[in-house]
Amino acid sequence: MEGEALTVLARAGLEHGEPSTAAAHARAALAVHRATGHLAGRARSLLLLGDAVDREGGENASTYWKEALGLFDGLGASEATVVRRRLAALQAVPNSSA
Repeated sequence: MEGEALTVLARAGLEHGEPSTAAAHARAALAVHRATGHLAGRARSLLLLGDAVDREGGENASTYWKEALGLFDGLGASEATVVRRRLAALQAVPNSSA
């Protein structure tokens, strides 16, 4: 229950343009879901955490999205398609530091 509430707060942070708040809630949700073994919640938290850090721009979102993809695939969840699109979009962006 706590993990799901934190996941909702993370989603709300993203929807309200507050990626750092969203990331903090997603990290807390992820910790709860890892502790309880809730795989779907863990995957959702990772997806949201990736989205939040992607919007912040300081951290590599692909780390979180790849882990989420593995979980979603293992669960046979349709969210795997969403994660694949995000990862493909990252690969399509040229590296500006090159």
